[in-house]
Amino acid sequence: MSFAGLSFAAVSSPSSPSPSGALKDRVQSVHRVQQESSIAGAGFLRSAWQVQQSAFLALGATAAALHRRARGQARKAKGRSAAAAAQDAKTLPLNKLDELLEAAVNAEANGDSWQDVAKVETAAKEFVQFAGNGFRFFGAGTQVEKRPYTPQELDAAGLNTAVLLNVEDTLENVRRTLLIAFLFIAAVLIVVLGPPLRVVNTIGGAVLVGVLVDQLVNQGTLQILLLDSVAGAVSPDYRDRVAQHEAGRFLVAYLIGILPKGYTLSAADALGKFQSTNIRAGCVFCTAQVQQEMESGTLSGTSLDRFVCVKLAGIVQEYLLYRQAQIGGSNLQQVENLFQAMNFEQRRSGDQTRFAVLNVATLLRGYEEVHSTLAEAMKRGASVAECIAIIERGPPEAE
Repeated sequence: MSFAGLSFAAVSSPSSPSPSGALKDRVQSVHRVQQESSIAGAGFLRSAWQVQQSAFLALGATAAALHRRARGQARKAKGRSAAAAAQDAKTLPLNKLDELLEAAVNAEANGDSWQDVAKVETAAKEFVQFAGNGFRFFGAGTQVEKRPYTPQELDAAGLNTAVLLNVEDTLENVRRTLLIAFLFIAAVLIVVLGPPLRVVNTIGGAVLVGVLVDQLVNQGTLQILLLDSVAGAVSPDYRDRVAQHEAGRFLVAYLIGILPKGYTLSAADALGKFQSTNIRAGCVFCTAQVQQEMESGTLSGTSLDRFVCVKLAGIVQEYLLYRQAQIGGSNLQQVENLFQAMNFEQRRSGDQTRFAVLNVATLLRGYEEVHSTLAEAMKRGASVAECIAIIERGPPEAE
């Protein structure tokens, strides 16, 4: 049998399907494949969806666990804070201390004689110094050796005095800006309205007289109130800087033996709290005796060291946090004025300043966490005794 006959016979055999039947079988086969693929695809999608749901459930469970953990930590932190406050109340006579400090600050606000102010300040200081009352850290800060320090030694300690003492005072910048704006507006009004010279002189004279009266009678309180309010409105970090600055002064003063008796963080708060122009915004200290020493020309070496350290403490704290101080230009000027009054030559003034800067920086670095807690407490208006209690808890290594 030939190959051709075999092929023909195979094709035309009655047992083989016709061409139309073969096509139908192929179509059915394709349908079966598609159905199987669809079933397999659906199974894959269901599996993927199940995996995705499992992943979401796992993430949800993890997030819930983290949330519960965070809430637990917050409750523990709050509990620790409350426990610390309760412990402070048990171990320290805070209410009595607040009464003594309030009497001391009121005496200054009322304009009492320095002898009367010194008397109530001494009572408060003796109360803190009495060992039985439990105030361990007052005047107990570890200070650096008192000797001349070179600029290179401070540079090695990370303190660039050229930058540190170059205070870009925010209030002075606001003062200059307001003065320029006032003069510009006045000039425009004169050109546009063309008022008589007599009116211009009257208005200008009234403004000058108002400024002078405020300076002489109110010690510039109204000007400071205006400048401080504008600075707080235009500078986003001004209020936080003030808190950090004043917390640094409060902390350093207490550690070197100068007792804080009050504080405010804005000129408006100072005027509202003390109802007096005798007390400015910032920290107020029990320093009536030191002021008398300065006025009588009998300032001791210890009092000088403390005075300069407290005046520069806020500036140093800003430098440590921001690398540039923007508050405290008046404090720096007071230090320079004191050196001039004591006839210090430049070298001695520099030695005294560098010692104070290094001493203050050392204290602040050792009490960094305490300072942070203290600043937050001052922001919320904690009492002076409560602020002192925060310091009395000591740095972490003292616990």
